Amino acid sequence: MKEIEKIKDISKIYFFDISSLSSLIEIQKKRLSKYSLYKSKKSIKLKTRKKLPIIQNRKTVRNFRKISMKKDIFFDIIINSFCKRFLNSKITKPYSLPKKTYPAAGGLNMLDFIIYVNNISGIGKGYYLLDPYEKKLIKLDLNLSLKKIFKFTENVNLENSCFTVLFISDLKAGIIKYGPRAYRYCLIEAGHAAQNLLLCSSYFKFSGVCLGAFEQIGEKSKNFKPIEYGVAIGK
Repeated sequence: MKEIEKIKDISKIYFFDISSLSSLIEIQKKRLSKYSLYKSKKSIKLKTRKKLPIIQNRKTVRNFRKISMKKDIFFDIIINSFCKRFLNSKITKPYSLPKKTYPAAGGLNMLDFIIYVNNISGIGKGYYLLDPYEKKLIKLDLNLSLKKIFKFTENVNLENSCFTVLFISDLKAGIIKYGPRAYRYCLIEAGHAAQNLLLCSSYFKFSGVCLGAFEQIGEKSKNFKPIEYGVAIGK
């Protein structure tokens, strides 16, 4: 099976514990063969009327080319991925109600977005905090390299990426409403927001890579809350 052969190519995959490789291969064999148990069952063959380019053309890029993204495209991606829309509501009339572009538990703000700008025309390199209500980027005085943050991420070269988004958790309001489940909801929310980012980038013919292995800067800095996720965008 091609999937098993990919797992055996350990030079391209980082394992937390290399001794678990054989167990992983066996688990994957069982996972891929489980559908054969249902061969005698009645099934419906799926047929698509239209393949959506924004989905079909989405791909992961691990080594980015040195290409600069236009500022207007960058703004469009960020605004459509994360920024609030103000919609009229029967409940809040005559006031408009801020709505997120991604699903969020209870409409609470459990995520902040810190963006490292690397190759965006007209914007200086560095870290920016996104204000999703005013649609503004606030320059941060952070002397951190992406290499240090993502030092556990192998086979990914972020040097030529256009920008990287760090998903930062802020659970205060969530814990009051949901208790310990707030953290689970925060992670789900981060996944939805990241998918927005990837699809918006795909629309403009840019690609990305999701980053889950990082140095937890938040544990060492009072001014930096915990990172939950990272996504780098480029070509």
